[in-house]
Amino acid sequence: MYPLKDYILVGEKAKEETTASGLILSGIDLETGAKPAEVVAVGPDVKNVNVGDTIAIKWGEALAITVKGAQRALVSEEYVYGIYDK
Repeated sequence: MYPLKDYILVGEKAKEETTASGLILSGIDLETGAKPAEVVAVGPDVKNVNVGDTIAIKWGEALAITVKGAQRALVSEEYVYGIYDK
C-alpha cells in the first residue's frame, strides 16, 4: 500500500516510560497524550516525516486498516505532533 497526498502509513510502536517510583508505563506518552507510531510509508506531499521515523500522532484521527495481515493506520501529516529522537 502507498499512501496518497499528505497521508502517512504507520504501525503502533510500544514505548515504555518509567516513573520516579519505578512503575513501567507503556503505550501512552505522558507529555503529549499521544502514542508512538513507526512510519511505514509516506505520501508524496509529506514534508517532515520519513520512513522509519518514530512519531507521536493523534490516534483518534487515524484510519485503522489491515495491510498484508498487519494492523496499520493512515493519518494525515497535520496530526503528527512530533518526531522522537533516534
